[in-house]
Amino acid sequence: MKLNTTGDPTIFFNRGNAYLSENRFDEAIVDYEVAAKISPMNPKYHHAKGITYEALAAKIDKEFGRFIRFDEMDLPVEKRFASDLVDYLRVDYLKFCH
Repeated sequence: MKLNTTGDPTIFFNRGNAYLSENRFDEAIVDYEVAAKISPMNPKYHHAKGITYEALAAKIDKEFGRFIRFDEMDLPVEKRFASDLVDYLRVDYLKFCH
């Protein structure tokens, strides 16, 4: 899918803000990226994207913590599943952070 990178960047910025307020991080990031492509010298578009990545990282960190606590339970099958899931999420989380 090709993004529309023409028009008024404020429209994309405002829609990104609406998405962010609803915790729809992926959609917010896309709109902030489009706004920044249209107007790359406007720092508020880059800043908003950074804030969104930070909020997304906090959400991932919170969810990751839940799985770690679950992994510490002493339940044989559930623990094995949780351990595999934690390992998977840890790799995804590290990829996201870098």
